[in-house]
This record gives sequence, structure tokens and C-alpha cells, in this order.
Amino acid sequence: MMKNNFLTWVIQTASIPLGISIIILALLSFVESIEPVINVGYTYLILNIAFLIGVLALIRYTHRTKSEQVYAGIMLGFLVFRFLFSGLFAGIYIYKNNPVNKMFLIPFFIVYLIYTIYDIWLFIKLDPSNDSNE
Repeated sequence: MMKNNFLTWVIQTASIPLGISIIILALLSFVESIEPVINVGYTYLILNIAFLIGVLALIRYTHRTKSEQVYAGIMLGFLVFRFLFSGLFAGIYIYKNNPVNKMFLIPFFIVYLIYTIYDIWLFIKLDPSNDSNE
């Protein structure tokens, strides 16, 4: 499944969850109670783009090694890292901004959910043990 032009493949792959996230966040910005905290969603979206590019580079590396154990370990580790970083991100936001309500969690959780589902789909699709990803 790895293309010769990795940068083109990264842009094509990253555009799917990016487009979905931007559309949903744009729609959420019309909700009066969420509009003041929509910036959390966009900030977290930028961080997730960086994470996705990093994981795509890791996928490229693991496909070169052709080791299923390395692939599974890196992908599971990445999902755990994303989960822990996301909790840290939310904690820092709460500490720094002291929000009056928890509405900031809605755009944050939506972006987290989109990227986690997309990552799992991508990991399954690109699994080296899966013969159908040629």
C-alpha cells in the first residue's frame, strides 16, 4: 500500500479526518454555548494532524521492517500515547483557562473520536499481515 511519493500519500490520507473535523467544528461554531470554546477543537485538531503525520512515518518504517510485532507494538503504543496526551491537553486547558462549564469537551472529544477511529481504521488497513492491502 505504500506509495513511492510518501508526501503525496500523507496529504491524501490526512485530508480525510481533517475535512470531517473542520466541517463538524464549523457546524459546532453555530451552537451558542460551544462557540466561545471552539478554539479548543481547532487547537487540538492541529496537534492531531501532527500526530497523524508522525504515525504515517512510523507506518512507513514498520512496513520496511516487515515485522508484525513491531507494527502492532508501535500502533498500540501510539494509541496509548494519543490517549495520555489528550488527557494532558484537557488538563492543561482546565488549569490555564479555568472554564466555567465543560462545553469545551465537546469539540475536543469530537476531534479525538474522529482521529482515533481513523487511526484504528488506518492501522487495520495497512497491517503488514493483511494480504489485501497491496
